[in-house]
Amino acid sequence: MKKLKRLMIKMICILGLCGVIWFVLLQNPKFIVQNEYYQKAYNGLAYHWTVHQDLVKIDDEQEQNLIQCYENFLTPHEMGLLQQKKIIVLQPDEVLLREALGEEIAEDIFPILVYTPHEKKENNICEEMKKLSDVVRAAHNLHIKVIVDCSYSDRLRRMPEGFNSVLLCKQYGIRRIVVFDGGHHLASLPLNPDFILLPLTAVGNHMRYVNHAFMRDAIPLNNVSEIVNHLELDTVMMHTSRIRTIAKTKGSMGELARQILIKGDKAREDLSVMAGEYQTEWSSYAMDQVQARDCMVIAPKQTAMIYISQWQEDAEHILGQIEKQVTEALSENPIKTFYIAIDYGDSTIKSLGKKIVNPTILEEKVKKIGDTHNLKIKIVNIPYSGWDLYWQKIIGFVKQKKDLVRQILSFHL
Repeated sequence: MKKLKRLMIKMICILGLCGVIWFVLLQNPKFIVQNEYYQKAYNGLAYHWTVHQDLVKIDDEQEQNLIQCYENFLTPHEMGLLQQKKIIVLQPDEVLLREALGEEIAEDIFPILVYTPHEKKENNICEEMKKLSDVVRAAHNLHIKVIVDCSYSDRLRRMPEGFNSVLLCKQYGIRRIVVFDGGHHLASLPLNPDFILLPLTAVGNHMRYVNHAFMRDAIPLNNVSEIVNHLELDTVMMHTSRIRTIAKTKGSMGELARQILIKGDKAREDLSVMAGEYQTEWSSYAMDQVQARDCMVIAPKQTAMIYISQWQEDAEHILGQIEKQVTEALSENPIKTFYIAIDYGDSTIKSLGKKIVNPTILEEKVKKIGDTHNLKIKIVNIPYSGWDLYWQKIIGFVKQKKDLVRQILSFHL
């Protein structure tokens, strides 16, 4: 029992130290993020952590979307390269440079284009949106078939200029994988990404939340599934563990994309074996009905997505923004359903003293707005980050096992 007590104390100390280090990193100070040596070390650590784990799982009932997504996509040779881990991960500027210099990518390696959070520049945002299309054209010329988007590039694509790059991807047959880690991605769902990777944290009675490490905008997985099914998207939903998928770096995002493509292809093969010649009617998602407007995107099926992106501590101010967006959408389109995500702030030290709006109060008042206009309006996310959800798990575990913990710690060394 003494050994057990020592072991438990060591584990608590290690977990505590890891928690402190993680919390410090979540503060995301510029002097760390912009440090070249930090970036190299962080990318290397994240890649080696990711490459030695099986991190990706396929969501249930993805049969039709899987078959459709892989039609006329990867050749047996390309799948072989992925299985042998013969990949090269490129970033946008590297793709543009290769095309400008006329450098082709060798046939014995599979290229993957990734946008990391550090692609965000201080340039004119119109230039950044135009650059998205330039990169897609360059990727097509270099025979790149996969693009991985993080929050920044995903947001740019739902702006009017950036939306052209999504249409180009569809035209060229380039598949987009979006790391969908919270409510800030909600308005991008109508862009019909080919794959969405959902970092999950389970809390309580197996309730699973799609969440960001420090942004407080977690979405219950059920809500994401509801929207995908409601819009009849062609999107293939993939899961990963939030705590095991530690970073969105160049190397780790490339490896996650590799695992996604292999898992999806294996599942497609299994479906074909079970069903013989798998026959289905392909869905015809109406991309021409999508109106991309950054924080409000009009989708087919008389549906709109709204993201309230400016964190406010006052519920009335948020409600005012929601009512303004709803009124604007209704003035131009016969919308019947609104899905809304809200920026509730983050878990950084500078935010600890700030007030968080009660989502229950918001839901009650938003329902009244819906009743007034005879609409369905649903707030899909809650004010929790990955950090907050982990604390809920720890507190829940301690409460559940408190008698055992008290018994072990009551013994003297």
